[in-house]
Amino acid sequence: MLFLLDLTNQFHGGLIMISEAKKYFTLYGNVQIVDGFERCLIVDTYREKFFLIPKSLSRFLKRHKNRLVQDVYKMYSQIESQIVDEYFIFLKDNDLIHFSINRDHIKNFISMPLTFAHYGAIINSIIELNSFENFETICSFIFDLNAINCSHLQIIFQSKLTKSELDFIANKFDNTEFRSIEIYFEYTKSNADFEWQEFFIKFKRISLIIMFCSPDDKILYFLDGHCIVNYLVQPSGKPISCGRVSTAYFQANTSLFTESQHHNTCLNRKISIDINGDIKNCPSMAKSYGNIRDTKLIDVVNNPEFQKVWHIKKDEIAKCRDCEFRHICTDCRAYIENPEDQYSAPLKCGYNPYTCEWEEWSTNPLKQQAIDYYGMREIV
Repeated sequence: MLFLLDLTNQFHGGLIMISEAKKYFTLYGNVQIVDGFERCLIVDTYREKFFLIPKSLSRFLKRHKNRLVQDVYKMYSQIESQIVDEYFIFLKDNDLIHFSINRDHIKNFISMPLTFAHYGAIINSIIELNSFENFETICSFIFDLNAINCSHLQIIFQSKLTKSELDFIANKFDNTEFRSIEIYFEYTKSNADFEWQEFFIKFKRISLIIMFCSPDDKILYFLDGHCIVNYLVQPSGKPISCGRVSTAYFQANTSLFTESQHHNTCLNRKISIDINGDIKNCPSMAKSYGNIRDTKLIDVVNNPEFQKVWHIKKDEIAKCRDCEFRHICTDCRAYIENPEDQYSAPLKCGYNPYTCEWEEWSTNPLKQQAIDYYGMREIV
């Protein structure tokens, strides 16, 4: 015990760090730091977790990673070392740092590359339809999406679907390459008794079923949580209901984090068809690039004007560039605080990175003009 006390005094470290005193430390390669205006975020993209931290810890890590632990303590007074203890305990408890007696070994922990690549010309697509009767009219568009390696497809019906209609739709995707398909439609009592487990086993590309206007909210999980049926009391919602920013929607995964460094995380390589058949970046956006009746998918995809919004990234957007959450948050460009400026902040974000507080976005006096511009009074 006397030896431990002597060692503690030698480098001012707490007892918990004695075993690591003569080791080097560094962040794991998948651990990223995002600096905000008032505080910072540590993002563990492997475990898909994130942690709010003070700016002082961000500076500490950037200054000292790859150093010998006892050398780090020597740079601080005994009082200051108590804070250093807290830093190391937090980092170690959450498995964010690695210790090694070999300095060359620690250098092998290279930060993950922040490049983003996708093999398809389009990553995801949203299709809105009035009813099942309209489905056949967009089948050729769906096959064109498959031909250019679109990964994710979302089909939103503003009507009910029978069991046979749902089977017919799912059958259309049997020989396609889509990685996931989501289908939205209005709840019916008969579908409440649907054999969903068998449905997902038969149609493996269907990943999510959402039924709106349900008597109650509930979620059913199947196949180890990979397939979900979600019953929602709320109606399907008009296009103006999208784009809300909330901690519930944050995603700390590698794909979104790296995409955010270079692109818009909502619109990058997305193409949509609204309920009138107009081809857009998103059904909620006003700008149309033709109609499926007379416009080829590939012509729109290759249109430089259509691609412009793909490259509006968070580091370029007012307020977002000062936000610690910016690289785990999606970004709606359909509804923004200043409709005349595509680089203004998302309208439906209530977070203030300068005060670190959340507020109800719809009551903010500075957003009222934009709310009126988009005709949102009835939903707020």
